[in-house]
Amino acid sequence: MSEWERALSRLARLAAATIVGWLCVLDVSRGAEIGSAIEVWQRRQAAIRAFDFSWSGLQFQAKGADPALSVLDAMAGNVPPSDMSFEIRMRFVVDTTGRVRLEYNGRAWSQERGDYVAKATINVFDGRRLESFFPPGRRPFPRFFVEGETISDMARDARVRPIRMVYRPFDATMGLFDPSRLRFTDQEAFVDGRRCLVMEHSGDDFMDVIYVDAERQFLPVRYYRHEAGMTREQIEISYCRDQVYGWVPTAWNVAHLDDRGAVRISWSGNVTEYALNQPVPDEVFEIALPPGTWVRNYITGECYILREGGEKRPILPGEYTGDNYEELLRSDPMSGEGKLRWFLGAVVVAVGALAAWAVLRRRKIA
Repeated sequence: MSEWERALSRLARLAAATIVGWLCVLDVSRGAEIGSAIEVWQRRQAAIRAFDFSWSGLQFQAKGADPALSVLDAMAGNVPPSDMSFEIRMRFVVDTTGRVRLEYNGRAWSQERGDYVAKATINVFDGRRLESFFPPGRRPFPRFFVEGETISDMARDARVRPIRMVYRPFDATMGLFDPSRLRFTDQEAFVDGRRCLVMEHSGDDFMDVIYVDAERQFLPVRYYRHEAGMTREQIEISYCRDQVYGWVPTAWNVAHLDDRGAVRISWSGNVTEYALNQPVPDEVFEIALPPGTWVRNYITGECYILREGGEKRPILPGEYTGDNYEELLRSDPMSGEGKLRWFLGAVVVAVGALAAWAVLRRRKIA
C-alpha cells in the first residue's frame, strides 16, 4: 500500500469514528451542563442506527425469588428452593427500521418435574406484530404465538437495559429517560478508579441515579433505581474502545434487590460478538417453525399444529385437554357431523348438570 493510500485509509477511519467520536469536548474545570450531556446522548442514539449484540453470562436467583411466579402462585416463595445460578446466552438485535429480535437461552422452573429445565425464547417484532417462539422445554412441544402491534415487553426487558441505556436512552419505545427530568447533582464519585459525575432522573414515584464518565462522552457506568426510599435495581457497565465507534459496552451486571437490599435476581453479561451500523439480513427477523409447532395467532384467531409440509391441523375449541397433544398431532379434526354430535353431547351434559343442581337445591331448601 502506498503512502497516499495509507493516508486515505486513515482519513476514512477518522471520518467513521467521527460519527460517535465527535460528541463532546468537555471542560471539566468549568463544570458540566446537563444540556451538553443530553446532546451527547442524543447524538449517540442518532449515530448508532442498528446494533447486534450477543453475550453469555450467569443468571442468579435467590431462594424463593423466581421472577416467573407471581405472589398469588401456590409455589411463590418456594422457587427456587435455594439460591442458584445457571448459565445464560442472549442476543439483542435492532435494525434501522426498528425491527427487533431478542433471544434467551437459560433455564426455567418446571412444576411437573420440580426442577429447572432448559428454556429458550425467541421474540421478533417487525413493527406490526410480535412473534414469540418457545422450543421444547417446560412443554414437550414447540409453541409459537402471534400478537398485534406491541413491543412493550421487549422494550422494558431489564436484561437488555444496559444496551438500551447506551444506544436508546431517549427512544420512544425503548428509552429509559425523559430529557426534561435529567439534572446533574453537585456530587462526584469514583467508579473503577475513574471520576464520574452524578445525574438524577426523577418521577412521581421513583428516582434514578446515573454515574457518568464525563471524560468518555458521558458514558453511563453505574445506575440505581430508587422507589419508596429503597434501592430496587442496580446496573454496572464496562466498556472497551472500538477503533471506529468509540466506547462500546462489553460487560455488565443487572441486579434487582429485595426490601432488605439483598440481590433477589441478577443477570451478568460478557459480550461475545457485536456489530454496529451493519446491515441486518431479513432472515434475522424471521422464525423458522419446525413441524409439530403449536401455533396460536391472536390476530387471525387461528390455532393449529404445524405438520410436515406446512399442513395445518386446526385445534377446535375444547379439543385440547392439556395432555393430548400427541393424539391431536396424529388425528384429524372432527367432520361437520362429528362437530354437531360433539355439540349436542355437550348440551346434554350441561342440561343434565343443571337439572341435578336444581334437584339438590330444592332438597336443601326443603
